[in-house]
Amino acid sequence: MTQMMRPVRARRRPAHAKRRHIGFWKEAAIVAAVALLGSWALQSFVVQSYYIPSGSMRNTLEISDRIMVSRITPRLRDVQRGDIVVFNDFEGWLPEQYHPVRAAFAEFVKQVSSQAGPAPRHGGYLIKRIIGLPGDTVSCCTADNQVLINGQPIDEPYLHPESHPMQQHFSAVTVPDGHVWVMGDNRNHSADSRAHQDQPSGGFVPISQVRGVAFATVFPFGQATIHRAQPDVYSALAAD
Repeated sequence: MTQMMRPVRARRRPAHAKRRHIGFWKEAAIVAAVALLGSWALQSFVVQSYYIPSGSMRNTLEISDRIMVSRITPRLRDVQRGDIVVFNDFEGWLPEQYHPVRAAFAEFVKQVSSQAGPAPRHGGYLIKRIIGLPGDTVSCCTADNQVLINGQPIDEPYLHPESHPMQQHFSAVTVPDGHVWVMGDNRNHSADSRAHQDQPSGGFVPISQVRGVAFATVFPFGQATIHRAQPDVYSALAAD
């Protein structure tokens, strides 16, 4: 007896299975969006990683170091002498061909879509050490090649060894309200406040342009360290 072959019908996926499938991807998308938003918020308001491309802060910071910067510190307290700060290139201090200090996460996001967080007007960041606060008078140098703050010489143990024999001399400047005077630890190879006195800012950095205070080097792992404001260097200064 010949039997008639019946076509095999595709088994339909139950409606509840479809709903589970859609629900999984929906939840995954929500988790991814929350993770990206959380990362953006963390780096915009709490802590951010930066890459060091130059030797202007040697030997405190070496080329290719990755550092962590507290975005919240300037909101919780006033900046201090000795703080290592990242600030916006608000006045075009960086030459066009120079690769500035970069936010590591922002660089990645920029390659994919757009840079995370607000970008500075001139498209870069710089990192230096705060030497003078509002009202301070800063000059260089004594016969022993020391910087003077309010007429008192300071001993800076963090300077690069090449900075000790000779630093660039400059006449006394008084830091205006709302600004700071910054210098690199590698004094002979740092285009800092001293190099921009002929610009409208006079070389002073508005505190409003400070993005955060560096508190740690995290890579290379063998050079990981905590950065502090060096209070002993400035403790003997006269009160503001």
